Amino acid sequence: MNNIALGPTALTNVVNDLATPTISYADRMRSLIIVIQMICELITFTRISDLLAATFNRSNSSPLPDWMLALVRNWGDLFAALLRADANPNNSFRLSQPNDMNIVSTLDAVVVLGILLRSVRASSSSSNPKPQTLNPLGV
Repeated sequence: MNNIALGPTALTNVVNDLATPTISYADRMRSLIIVIQMICELITFTRISDLLAATFNRSNSSPLPDWMLALVRNWGDLFAALLRADANPNNSFRLSQPNDMNIVSTLDAVVVLGILLRSVRASSSSSNPKPQTLNPLGV
C-alpha cells in the first residue's frame, strides 16, 4: 500500500496495463487491486475524494499522505468506534488518541465518512418526490 501512487498518471497506467492482453497474471491482479482500492477509498472517505479531486488535474502521481494511509489502515477501528457511539450515545467517543487520522470525535468521523451521506427520496404526496440529501448529525 505504501508504494501505490495516486493521480491521473497512476490511474492511466493501470487502466492501460489492464487493456494489454499480454499482461502477466500477477501484474493484472496488482492493477485490479489498485483500481478497486482507489474506488473504495474514494467512496468511503470524503477527505480522500476531496484531495484527489483537487490534485487530479496534475499530470504527476504522488505517494499517499500519512493521514490517508492511517484512514485506509484503521477504517475498522473507526467504524467500530462509530458503532459504539451510535449504540451508547451517552458514552464518550472511543478511538485511540492521538491517532494519525486526526479524528477525535464522532462528528470528525462522520464528516470523514462519505458513505454515511446518501441521497434519499423525501416522503411527499406529489407523484414526483424531490431527492434530498440525508446528512447525519446535520454535518
